[in-house]
Amino acid sequence: MASVEELKKATGYKSVDDHVTSGMVVGLGTGSTAYYAVERLGQKLASGELTDIVAIPTSIRTKEQAESLSIPLVSLDTHPVLDVAIDGADEVDGALNLVKGRGGALLREKMVEVSAKKFVVIVDDTKLVPGLGISGAMPVEVTPFCVDFTVARLLKLESIAGCTAKVRDDGGKPYVTDNDNYIVDLYFTEPIADAVKAGEEISSLVGVVEHGLFLGMTSEVIVAGADGVKPPPLPPSTRRSRSSTAGDDARTCAAPYEGPRMTAAPAPTWMARSSAPPHWAGTPDAASRATAASAAVATASSVPGAASFTATPAMAASVALGSGVPAAAAAVVTYAPAGGAAGPAGVSSLRTATGGCVRLRGLAPATTYAVRVVGLGGEPLGAGRFVTAAAADAPAGAGAPPPAGGDGVPAAAAEAAAAATAAAPPAPLTELSRLEFRVGVIRSVAVHPDADGLYVEEVDVGEAAPRTIVSGLVAYQPAEALDGRRVVVVANLKPRVMRGIASAGMLLCASDGDKGVVEPLSPPDGAAVGDLVTFNGHASAPVAPGNRASKAFDRVVGGLRTNDEGVAVYEAPGGDAPPVPFAVGGGVVVSPSKLIGTVS
Repeated sequence: MASVEELKKATGYKSVDDHVTSGMVVGLGTGSTAYYAVERLGQKLASGELTDIVAIPTSIRTKEQAESLSIPLVSLDTHPVLDVAIDGADEVDGALNLVKGRGGALLREKMVEVSAKKFVVIVDDTKLVPGLGISGAMPVEVTPFCVDFTVARLLKLESIAGCTAKVRDDGGKPYVTDNDNYIVDLYFTEPIADAVKAGEEISSLVGVVEHGLFLGMTSEVIVAGADGVKPPPLPPSTRRSRSSTAGDDARTCAAPYEGPRMTAAPAPTWMARSSAPPHWAGTPDAASRATAASAAVATASSVPGAASFTATPAMAASVALGSGVPAAAAAVVTYAPAGGAAGPAGVSSLRTATGGCVRLRGLAPATTYAVRVVGLGGEPLGAGRFVTAAAADAPAGAGAPPPAGGDGVPAAAAEAAAAATAAAPPAPLTELSRLEFRVGVIRSVAVHPDADGLYVEEVDVGEAAPRTIVSGLVAYQPAEALDGRRVVVVANLKPRVMRGIASAGMLLCASDGDKGVVEPLSPPDGAAVGDLVTFNGHASAPVAPGNRASKAFDRVVGGLRTNDEGVAVYEAPGGDAPPVPFAVGGGVVVSPSKLIGTVS
């Protein structure tokens, strides 16, 4: 039987062999198992098997090991998006959520790993747990200032009630992290009941720097045990999806799984949304196509089965989970030209049965597309086809069905589609791609009960219930001017507790140069509540709500502004590319008063 050290080496080597290729930016983890992944990377660089690799270490000791192996190192400042990060974990639960940080490097680990397109976790089977927090400490990094005060506040949090806390000791004095902070170790007698709530409450405390709950971040887990190295035998139903849409790099990162799968929902009929402009409606039968005028019309939430799908003449499409999928479930959408035709293809993630939606953009005109929706365990949730309109003569209303012939697309249209594809390759994945900007409407607004300078708004963004959003618009807008107003919401930021009320989003507002005038941005009349705002040249692949989205917003907010016409635009750093407008519903998002200034 292999020793524990041999198993660690096997997983570390396998992670590099399977997931690292030349030209990548790689995140290097910290710990006894990650040590072997760094070692393997150094070996393959030295032999010439890998080239053009740069890496970002998550601790000083990993940096020193990488330097000793001549691995080129960079930082998040110059390389904010990584291709893959590889690290160990202290605990892995059935949803592939983690406890990390018992080695003291949790802050740098999370900063690096949340910025990676794929996060591969390498462990031995003793790290698999039925619930987080039961095998040892759950670390929390805190500032040294008044540490006892911070510990006392941690122990009062409802989500971790009953735990004990201890400032980590290092030879009779507090352990100091690479960032000159302290670690408070929390100990539990039972698994943490709600890890998401625990993470949110811990992060809301002033004095807390970061916690060791790594939630919704894992792409794949490699486990070593008595039977060798393999994926974990864990149930998939609560796994989260990590996806990207970036041309040939498009991938869906769900941990491999060979056990029981979720029960598949009935196959849906693909229908057009009643709120959308006229568009083609596809069905599972490739020979059956019709316009929106002659198709059965239903809202996404009422479609039987797993999903609904819409395609528009604007070469965009939407897919939303329907009532046949549990609200906690997630899915993966793949789309590609049918019959081997040329055209953009991609993969994206889809989450939540009510309001979960993904927009497929950059589609070739006059092209038949095949679409599949599957659960994260691989179970089929639906399949269908649709035809995009010809670029030159997109239907303005209820028109005739697409012309038949071959696969339903005439040769001339297919040639036009191929030309359009060559001229407009799939948009790349950027920091902006990770954000979820949605059209909403304010259903009610009131002054915060404990803060006269804040409003509490209930905002409908197309989900089952309105979101509670706290804003600082009291000084700029009367409540009656906001009630019923259509707005744009950043919908996947990490929720923030503001004077006792959790804010589940942010209203995007325009302000003039001196910020003497501030007003919410307005979507165009053609946009429906819940529609996703998109940006030409940036693939749309929003991540799950949390730190990853919040950090992406921090990186792009400096480029959000209104131009001379009051149109909301994004201008990438460096100014090499022209500003890109906020696009939705066949129009653009604007400042109603045509303010020229910033957007935040």
